[in-house]
Amino acid sequence: MLKRDQDGCCWLSFLVLPGFNLRCLEASLLYLDQLNTLAEQPLYRWALLSVDDATPNDVGGLVATHYQHHDPDNLVVCAGPVAIEYRDAEWQHWLIRQLTLGCVRELLGEGLTNGLPAELDIGFCKQVCNSPQSDSSHGGVLGQHLPALRLLGLYHRAFHAQNRDASRLQRVVVLMCQNLEKPLKVSALAASVHISLRQLERIFHRHAAMAPGRYYLKLRLLLARDLTLATPLPISQVATRCGFSSLAHFSRCYRSQFGIAPKKDRLANGN
Repeated sequence: MLKRDQDGCCWLSFLVLPGFNLRCLEASLLYLDQLNTLAEQPLYRWALLSVDDATPNDVGGLVATHYQHHDPDNLVVCAGPVAIEYRDAEWQHWLIRQLTLGCVRELLGEGLTNGLPAELDIGFCKQVCNSPQSDSSHGGVLGQHLPALRLLGLYHRAFHAQNRDASRLQRVVVLMCQNLEKPLKVSALAASVHISLRQLERIFHRHAAMAPGRYYLKLRLLLARDLTLATPLPISQVATRCGFSSLAHFSRCYRSQFGIAPKKDRLANGN
């Protein structure tokens, strides 16, 4: 589970490795900012960590701190889709220490541990990969109880697409994120990037393995789970703030996605 402070705020530290698309992180921070706004309280705050001088110093107005000067409560390791060998001994030692302390919440990126010492591979397998709620789709290890971090997994494939569709896909995902409370029609999303609905559906199936409407619904349900578990908002208000006009429909979608009704989910997590 995420570590939170006494006010219920969770600090996320994003360690950005070479090859990771920073637009993916920017979209995720936009989602977290929207979440804080809808919750009417700061559920999440975040910091950007770099491993070397090659990492940009600024992402969405966030200035990066070198990883050695930061002790994270919740570490999110962000790597690109291509396996790269990271042989910096100091960085490896620091990451192993975070694993030992139980601070690593998310491992995002294909082949992140490629070329790392066996100790680090084993550490990731034991502390992250073997979680009974893990979901290794979309290049990440996405714990069922970390809805805000699951979003990174949804974004990862979309924002690391390497073809002419990538820009359109990314613009649509950002537009979805900006309109979670009042969802747009999928046809309007397609029109916003000047393509047909059928073209948009093909792009999403190719790069996100689901239809755009399903992708949009999943974003809203992840938001709903965060609001359900981290705020005292009535379930009816959670539904409204996530774009559902019918409470019954919201409950059915929530149960289908997470295997439990929202009220029971809140009670099961001690809220």
